[in-house]
Amino acid sequence: MTIVEVQLIEGLGLPYTSGAEGALLDSGLDPVFNDAWQAFVIAFPGKTLMPLFGELPVERLADMVDAIRLNGDEPPDPFVWFTLSSEEFEIDAVLAAVRALPMVVFAEERIAPVVAGNISYGTNPETPQTLQIKPAPNGIDAIYAWDVVAGAGDGIHVVDIENGWRLDHDELKTARVNSISVFGARDVDHGTAVAGIVVGADNGVGTIGIVPNADLDLVTVDRGFGVFDLAAAIDAAAADLVRGDVLLIPLGQPFALENNADVLVEFNRPVQNAIARATLRGITVIEAAGNGDIDLDTTPAAAHTRPESPTFSGAIVVGAGQFTGPALDKWKRAKFGTLGTTFGSRVDCFADGQTVRAPSSAATDAYQFFSGTSSASAVIAGAAASLQAMIRAATGGVLAPADVRRLFRSALLGTLTDNPLERIGPLPDLREITRAQGLVRVLPVAAAAIGGDALLLVHLDADNRVVRRHFTLLTGWGQPLSSPTIDGSPSPSDQFEVGAAQPVVTSSDETDPIDRLIFDAFFSGPGGIHHMFWDSLDQSGDVSVPIAPLTAAAQGRALAAVRPLINLVVLAGISPEGRLITIVGDPQILSSSTLPPVTVDVVGMYRRLSGPTMISRGTGLVDIVAIEDRGTLNWFTGAVAAAGLTGPLSAASVVFAPGARPALLASGGGLLAAAVSTDGLLQAITLDPVKQTIEPPVIVDVGVPVATFGPVALGLTALNVVALAVDTQGTLRAATRLIGGGTWTPLAPLLSLASISPLGGVTAVTTDIGVMAIVVGVDGVVCSAISVDGVIWSPLVPLP
Repeated sequence: MTIVEVQLIEGLGLPYTSGAEGALLDSGLDPVFNDAWQAFVIAFPGKTLMPLFGELPVERLADMVDAIRLNGDEPPDPFVWFTLSSEEFEIDAVLAAVRALPMVVFAEERIAPVVAGNISYGTNPETPQTLQIKPAPNGIDAIYAWDVVAGAGDGIHVVDIENGWRLDHDELKTARVNSISVFGARDVDHGTAVAGIVVGADNGVGTIGIVPNADLDLVTVDRGFGVFDLAAAIDAAAADLVRGDVLLIPLGQPFALENNADVLVEFNRPVQNAIARATLRGITVIEAAGNGDIDLDTTPAAAHTRPESPTFSGAIVVGAGQFTGPALDKWKRAKFGTLGTTFGSRVDCFADGQTVRAPSSAATDAYQFFSGTSSASAVIAGAAASLQAMIRAATGGVLAPADVRRLFRSALLGTLTDNPLERIGPLPDLREITRAQGLVRVLPVAAAAIGGDALLLVHLDADNRVVRRHFTLLTGWGQPLSSPTIDGSPSPSDQFEVGAAQPVVTSSDETDPIDRLIFDAFFSGPGGIHHMFWDSLDQSGDVSVPIAPLTAAAQGRALAAVRPLINLVVLAGISPEGRLITIVGDPQILSSSTLPPVTVDVVGMYRRLSGPTMISRGTGLVDIVAIEDRGTLNWFTGAVAAAGLTGPLSAASVVFAPGARPALLASGGGLLAAAVSTDGLLQAITLDPVKQTIEPPVIVDVGVPVATFGPVALGLTALNVVALAVDTQGTLRAATRLIGGGTWTPLAPLLSLASISPLGGVTAVTTDIGVMAIVVGVDGVVCSAISVDGVIWSPLVPLP
């Protein structure tokens, strides 16, 4: 059953009860309202209006409204909001019919709360060449936005107006592509490239789009029978969009036939008129500047397109840039042979117009470097969709097109060309824009026990730099630790930017060659896998030096690490090809002694996995759990010194969500895993390392839906096993059962002094005094709580 949310016009005065439509018969109302409703229920029998805010009594709602008015503000009227129930198969028809009713202001299908997409960009093999997704100055930093709620475009529609597409391309056949108003097919290579840049699927092949979770709706300039009418196509495209959606026009208007020069399409006045209608409806229109090398500021015929013109359309016009300089980290206005990007004050921003990696229509697995203002506008359309999706998820509203244009034009929020007089604006930087808008990137943290009553925490700050903190029961959380240097100057390790993924950290006591407590942390980073160590003697290593190359492990995926032997560290991760791998090395000399990756599972694919989980339950022993793309939880076990790990041993009958990283715990001579099934329920799985068997998963609490992104956790107290997870509403919950077995208690909420982000999941550390739970607030601040028995918890409080 699908719910349609409906806003009625002010002044109808319908009673706020079920079946409110009966009051449309009131003689004081225009009979056109009841006539329209009766025609609607003939087409859709049984439909009735239900109060959207019906959970509270009408009297209490009225008191809330009156209280706001007493403060001098006019509140939104809750009594004009109703719902309709609809079957999924009829939802499009019902929406169209409801929106056509004369008393309806707004109607929309209810969408579930938005969580972050789990984008495994490192397992798409063309990723190293897909510069448009990467941090400034190379790209718009879509990678950063993917770790902000809805940053992958969740819930946003982008319309691409083109001449045709090859939809059986590997990059598009699993993407969210909808043919809305399509006639004919020509120049499919152009459309295929643009579509892949915007919504190319996160499917482990080729590239990845800026917003792989967005919907791409296709509309052709051909309006049927070979009649090409761009203005009509724009109206057709905008008709089904809502505020915050994006309309992309990666085309040009012919300007000088003798040299094939073109300009922005709104040079044509009917097209400009249609674009203005779209932007006035709150649709963000992205328009290519054209490849005619034309100065719009000195071309009299283009005066009506300029920002000061009374016919200004409000679209965001995109120019093309190209890398320059030996380091290829600077930009200039792009040239294409004898021509180049159109430029002038009307051009708001630019993106790469030379080296954008995109699918090609030559074959279903072919790729190309796409160029021109078409490629640049596709990149910016993706940026706009990402921004609007994040704003909608955070606030329930969206930015006006003028505000998106203002942000994308800001020199403080983007990368400028070497010569600002080239007049193509900046390259927008989603990292800077999201932070300027107060949108927070959230990543899970890593933690490990130090002795009996202390632990350490490692996480990344907003600039992907390493943050380290220690906790003791006596002193509480200490301030972030800086890396020691000989002269006391800031350490390069504290300024080095690693990759956006959950790190992993271990601690161990060493006696040879000296007595010390040593800590090892491992990160995904620009050089591959990066390692940082520090110890109780105030020594530290250089995190900038990779210990394994980019070919070893996929970017953006969490790593796992254990130290099963005093002279051996084992890492587990996901390869760029989507395979589960391990890497081993001597912790004393990791950078020179790391062995090549070993594929643990030569059959299973783990392209969607946020990261494997690994523990060592005894000297030389390693156990790994990982969720395959199809949702199977696989267990691998054995001694690292042996020929290889046994597995996969699989948990049958339950399909798990690869995004929610599983937990693994050694308890009572056995193993216990926890993972989230695709229906959002936390499942506990008992593993027997002696018999090498897996018992059927057990639901911990059937009444609590758990967020399917971010890790879950397991901990151990003197008597109880503790399971922890963040639910879909951002509440940390804990359940317990006896170590020897038995039933689980309900997942009870922990008292929190901060709002918790489901994206960060939960990390748990077992110490001699109990279990520490660590989460991340929606503001990006790390929070913690502690419990002796897993039942009674201290409040979750932000770290000082």
